[in-house]
Amino acid sequence: MYISGWLEDIHDPHNWVQPFTVGTYANRQALPDDIKAGFKKLVDAGVAATDPAERQKIYEELAQYDYDNAIAIRLAVATTRTYTQRWVKGYFFNPVYPGTDTAYWYALSKE
Repeated sequence: MYISGWLEDIHDPHNWVQPFTVGTYANRQALPDDIKAGFKKLVDAGVAATDPAERQKIYEELAQYDYDNAIAIRLAVATTRTYTQRWVKGYFFNPVYPGTDTAYWYALSKE
């Protein structure tokens, strides 16, 4: 059992499935070779596909393969807090950009 965290570098399914199924976190789990091979086939197909509908089908198949093999229980839990003044308008919580130091400043305003 282990605990880890991940923030995406780019907003794309590949940025999530690669580390957890064939990359860093999969290696740390010492997944069996046959399961890693199944993931690799799907990960490679997903990143190579250019048609959005085709990519969606591949990533849905990959998600089902992940679920069926139960390699991990992934929970989306933000562990940071952000505090702003009541008069700050336009702020929204986004766990990919936690804190006001990485907020989208152009959306913020005063009352």
